[in-house]
Amino acid sequence: MKIASIHIYSHDGRRRDLPFETEGLNIITGLASTGKSSLSDIVEYCMGEADCKIAEGFIREKVSWFAVIFQFPGQQVFVAKPNPKPGRVQCSLAMLLRGAQISIPAFENLAHNGGDELVQQVLSSMLGIPETKTAVPERSSRVSYSVNVKHTTYYLFQKQGLVANKDLLFYRQSEEHLLRLSATPSRCCLGSRSLPTWRRRPIVGPHSVS
Repeated sequence: MKIASIHIYSHDGRRRDLPFETEGLNIITGLASTGKSSLSDIVEYCMGEADCKIAEGFIREKVSWFAVIFQFPGQQVFVAKPNPKPGRVQCSLAMLLRGAQISIPAFENLAHNGGDELVQQVLSSMLGIPETKTAVPERSSRVSYSVNVKHTTYYLFQKQGLVANKDLLFYRQSEEHLLRLSATPSRCCLGSRSLPTWRRRPIVGPHSVS
């Protein structure tokens, strides 16, 4: 899966497009506080993340919809999500389109036809992530959950503060509740097709696998 383009739609219907080369390395440069760091937040949001991590400010004030076109071999997936309403940080509504070569929808044609669950299901399936539900011991307070594309974000994004941090390696690694959740997604993202075949060993660190 590669990022073919990122799009933002203003409240008055105007659209800003940021195309990428799907072969090779893309480097984005610009002055400070011009929105570069928000691009990864837009991508994560359009991968089926309910929380919109784009900081409050100019972008959140001016943008109505965020969208990304993901490129797969022979097929594209267009995902667009509305900007959460003022004062809110979550939105689970989404518009999803699939096709060999997607034409970017006009503002007036944007309408949600599903939600984050659909986005996660489609992207996970196209990435080949196996349908795996985590095992939870009896009488455990933990809740079982399905591994999906959302769990790959730990390995995809490196924020500016993370790059300079000598104690952390993965995105959101410092969030305590994620330390307990990361082992099973790690195994699936590293290519395990049959989770029960993994031999259980003590977990040394938050991202250790057997």
